[in-house]
Amino acid sequence: MADHENAPPVYIVTKYTLDLLHKFLMFDCKPCKTSCSPNAYLVANESPPLPDSTLYRSMVAKRILRYLQWSIHQGLTFTPGPLTLSANSDADWARDSMDRKSIYEILVFLSNSPVTSSAKKQPTVSHYSNEAKYRALTSSVAKL
Repeated sequence: MADHENAPPVYIVTKYTLDLLHKFLMFDCKPCKTSCSPNAYLVANESPPLPDSTLYRSMVAKRILRYLQWSIHQGLTFTPGPLTLSANSDADWARDSMDRKSIYEILVFLSNSPVTSSAKKQPTVSHYSNEAKYRALTSSVAKL
């Protein structure tokens, strides 16, 4: 039996992160506290596709590696108590300027601890901000 099979989960995640940083020569990179620029907004453009996207697909982005460097010793704390499942959701109405679709976010909690989150573009155009928020709420209920 390998040593890592008996290791606590935190150690396994930390080791994987360290291995990833070493693989891409980013072990000594400057850490950053966010996985992407908070004000960045991507739009479709006419630029040609990359000739070889293999490296890009395996690395995703330097910013994420810098975020991993910052968060390597971070973790989620689970507090004892009664198990309750809850979710928060929000939507920004007509955020995408190309197709006017809203983007919604969901954060699911087990007791007081976050266990999953997601952000997606809504499949249809909402005519009102309340409609976009209602769609986000129904997606939250489905996720629960």
